[in-house]
Amino acid sequence: RLTTNLANYDPLLNEYFFDRHPAVFAQVLNYYRTGKLHYPLDVCGPLFEEELKYWGIDSNECEPCCWMTLSTTRDTAE
Repeated sequence: RLTTNLANYDPLLNEYFFDRHPAVFAQVLNYYRTGKLHYPLDVCGPLFEEELKYWGIDSNECEPCCWMTLSTTRDTAE
């Protein structure tokens, strides 16, 4: 998603702008930095999974410490 060919890049300012959920974006950025994906507790499960889909990240990449929380939100949604 981070390429100068996308509409999210402003060449004049030399910066990217993504109008995405900030709490999830922080976790996505952390995932790309560390390789570990954590579930933010202040975000509902479907929104989290939708954001992960946007960024091309499989929700199964979620760390074991957060897996139960994500599973609970999936069960509740069903």
